[in-house]
This record gives sequence, C-alpha cells and structure tokens, in this order.
Amino acid sequence: MLYALNIHSNSLTMKPKLLFTGLLLSLSLGHVLGQIQKHTWMIGGDMNLLMNIYDRQDIGFILVPTVGYTVAKNLVLGINMTGEYYYSFDDKTYWGGFGIGPMFRYYIGKKKLMPFAYFSYKGEIGFYSNYEDTSWDHSLLPGVGLTYMILPSVGIEGLLTCHVLEYYKTLQFHIGLQVYLPPNK
Repeated sequence: MLYALNIHSNSLTMKPKLLFTGLLLSLSLGHVLGQIQKHTWMIGGDMNLLMNIYDRQDIGFILVPTVGYTVAKNLVLGINMTGEYYYSFDDKTYWGGFGIGPMFRYYIGKKKLMPFAYFSYKGEIGFYSNYEDTSWDHSLLPGVGLTYMILPSVGIEGLLTCHVLEYYKTLQFHIGLQVYLPPNK
C-alpha cells in the first residue's frame, strides 16, 4: 500500500484520518502473528527508486501493487501490476510502461521476521518519448525477501529481485507494505 500514499498538498488533511482508520482496521483483523494462514488475502505493494549514474544519468521508479491469496499455509499466489517511469538526463528522453502478471511467495517461519522466496512473470507494454510506437516485453523476476510484522496483520518488507529480460538483467531492491486479511472463523 506504499504506492497509494499521496503527497499532493490538497490531500494532507485526509492523511491522519486515513492512517488512523487503517491502523484500527489492522488491529481489529490481527488473528495471526508471523504466520500466513490458508485463505488469507494479501493486499499491498512495493516501490523501487532507480538511479544509474555510472554510464548514463538516468532516474526512474517502479510501483508494484499486489493482490494475493494464500492457497496453503505460507504459500501466496496472486497478481502483480506494475507502473514504471524512467527519465534520461543525457538525451532528455523518457520511457514508461504498465505490466501485469502472476506471482507467488513462499514464507518461511512463524515469527515476526519472515523470509520468503518470490517469483513473478510479467508482460508489459511500454512507450518512449522519441518513438511513435509502443513496445511489448515480458520478464521473469525471481527473488528473495524479508517481511517484518509491525502489527499482527501488517508487514513491512524488503524484496531483492533479479529482473530478467531478453536483452539485460538487473538487480532491484523494493521496499513495501503488505496487509494480511485472515479468514473469518
């Protein structure tokens, strides 16, 4: 849910109400601590800030909203959506793209600090400022992550992925927030 925070000045008055409501909802849904039960929904996302200062002067960001469902204890299957934007200061061009694809996570352990294995496949459409056409691409994203449960149903995470495309590979570090909605009993 990190991707949904709005920094526009006209929304600053809504932030305390939204944060307080979210905190109350998280506390009321807290049935598990560090164990992702079967039939639990996972809603959230992560973000990544990209900077290339070695061979080019580029900057960019990736926002990744995520929805998943626990099909077995600690095994989450779901969908990742991505929004990406890159700008090159060298040649004053930009690239943007939107993607979607399946993902899975397998959490290890039952504690406040839970490592997980991650894998995602993504199809993506992109657009360039210096071309009139768009591009279609697909990529694999294997990775490992670590979730710290700050509340029984809310985790802050770090995720390291290897973004594997046809023509290059990059390591990316994402920071995010996930909310786990356990089943009603």
